[in-house]
Amino acid sequence: MKFTANKNNILNELGLLQGIVEKRTTMPILSNVLMKATKGQVELMGTDLEVGLRTTFEAEVKQEGMVAVNGRKVFDFIKLLPEEQKIEFIKKDEHLLVKSGESEIKILTAPENDFPAIQESNFEKGISWSISDFREMIDCVLYA
Repeated sequence: MKFTANKNNILNELGLLQGIVEKRTTMPILSNVLMKATKGQVELMGTDLEVGLRTTFEAEVKQEGMVAVNGRKVFDFIKLLPEEQKIEFIKKDEHLLVKSGESEIKILTAPENDFPAIQESNFEKGISWSISDFREMIDCVLYA
């Protein structure tokens, strides 16, 4: 797997997963994000077995593939890079190399097959409330 993407695109999507990906867990695979590079985009997946999130961002994919890697380590490294940087991701054997300019990090990966499947939602339509009803519901549970 090999792809290049803009820092802001990656950081926004990885940021969404930080609330879901477990920091301390009895199942180490749950601290990982599954990255799947395909034609022109990269799909990120994360789960804590109760909640799962699947999101995508545009990328220049040079070699398709997938990798399970510690989401927090990747997020923290990218966050430190200068704005508007292009970041390159290269999977080599059991490592993911993330580099941009003079900075790079090599992160140990996990077997992709160990990553739990994310259940697809069967909602055809979302749920909608008026703002006033939603505000009232929040007020009712705010003290909790």
